[in-house]
Amino acid sequence: MSNFLNIGFEVNSEEDLHNLVEHILPKSKEYTSQHGTYFCYSDPSGADVWMQVNDAYHITGVYPHFCGNCRRQVRLASGIDRSDSAMDGAFHAWILQLEDSGSEATDTTAPFVFDVPDYAMYPTLTYPYTTNVQLAAFAGDVLCFRDEAHFELSQMSEFKWASKSLVPNGLLNNGEQRAQESAPAATCVFAGEVVTAERRQNTLSEKYFYALVIDTLGGKLHLVVADGVFEETPAPGNIVHGQCWLSGKLDIDYVADGSEEKKGFFSRLFG
Repeated sequence: MSNFLNIGFEVNSEEDLHNLVEHILPKSKEYTSQHGTYFCYSDPSGADVWMQVNDAYHITGVYPHFCGNCRRQVRLASGIDRSDSAMDGAFHAWILQLEDSGSEATDTTAPFVFDVPDYAMYPTLTYPYTTNVQLAAFAGDVLCFRDEAHFELSQMSEFKWASKSLVPNGLLNNGEQRAQESAPAATCVFAGEVVTAERRQNTLSEKYFYALVIDTLGGKLHLVVADGVFEETPAPGNIVHGQCWLSGKLDIDYVADGSEEKKGFFSRLFG
């Protein structure tokens, strides 16, 4: 299933992706990095699409994201280059656990990897680096259970998942990936309790998707799921469990470029 479908965009082919980009690029905000230009289309539903354009006016990447209000504190351990493009990357990070005595998180609980749609906008970070991240999980295979008791009963093996868990299988598989000279994937197996859930409509495509806030290991995060996966909208107290891809944006401010006329720019992109 396409991660775009999790935010209401039906992209099943290269032609679908080209048509989407041509439609949303003129409506997007522009952000210039030292390696090229990002364009971000933000739908009122929270669905984002980030496009990477290099200095030769070639689109080098198109990535979905979901923009929400949940934040969690992490310690970035290193950056991860994803491809030949310096605009494409991820972070290897540690989840930080809040101490009972205050709001400062100092105790690391688990490592994970998340992809970043605007990687080249953070060229001066030094590691380790502590910051807040807005993390969105794009569901792959996912199941919903009435409550923690039903979730536990569904597990027949001796090994049982905790109802709040986050296991970075993209890191665990890294031995095989290193043999293939590949960077770790931003994927994980998770379980979490539903805090809020709603069925939202992407205003551009008019397609629906589910937007959940779940409480899992290390705190709350957003989970987006394609319409039709659930028989009905999940309710608070339900447990969701499955696999996902993680996309995140750091809580570091930068501003969009001015809105000058870009007709010539678009003609160079699409001819």
